[in-house]
Amino acid sequence: MRFDSKLMFSDGQSISGTSGTSTNTLDLNKAGVSEGELYVILSISGSALPTSIEVLGGSASASVTDTVATAYGTDTAIKLPQGCPRYLKLSFTGTAMSCKVTAGISLCASSPKGKRIGDYAAE
Repeated sequence: MRFDSKLMFSDGQSISGTSGTSTNTLDLNKAGVSEGELYVILSISGSALPTSIEVLGGSASASVTDTVATAYGTDTAIKLPQGCPRYLKLSFTGTAMSCKVTAGISLCASSPKGKRIGDYAAE
């Protein structure tokens, strides 16, 4: 999936140990995001993956500590709630993690792997 560079939390970021945060803290105002459904799309690969991923938010870039949404295991799309804070970042938690993460915000959840809209019958 392609992302706007202003909407990328991580791009091939290495995560190790028991916790970590995304490389970037996003400013939704600078990114020009208006209201509507937004999703955090994740691609995680490695030998020891995170057990939980939290989307953290705050009103200032230095205080991004409030949990906005949480995913567990291998979820690849996290729906963000309406009215989420201006600044967002990701937090990863696990046991001896060893993985690479690419994550960003999209206006739609990713489709099932290998599927295209033309693969489905119209009603």
